[in-house]
Amino acid sequence: MNGSSLMAGGEAGAEAILPLAGFYKQLEAMISSHLNTSAMEKYLAVIADNSSKGIYLENGTLVGHLLPAIDGELGKAQKLQRRLSL
Repeated sequence: MNGSSLMAGGEAGAEAILPLAGFYKQLEAMISSHLNTSAMEKYLAVIADNSSKGIYLENGTLVGHLLPAIDGELGKAQKLQRRLSL
């Protein structure tokens, strides 16, 4: 309502209005239940500790070259997790 005028709008298809904090907490819980991030972090730590030893993927890529990208993605995930906990 805007004064005595009814204001309505929307788009075609399903939509919803919901509190984002609760939505993001629920989304994080769903994602966490499907991804074992603690195990992934453990394996990434092992890779990082051994990257100077020349660990190669099956396609010949040196894992050490992937570490900046991996670190960046883990940083993004950590930042999102901090936002969700607010």
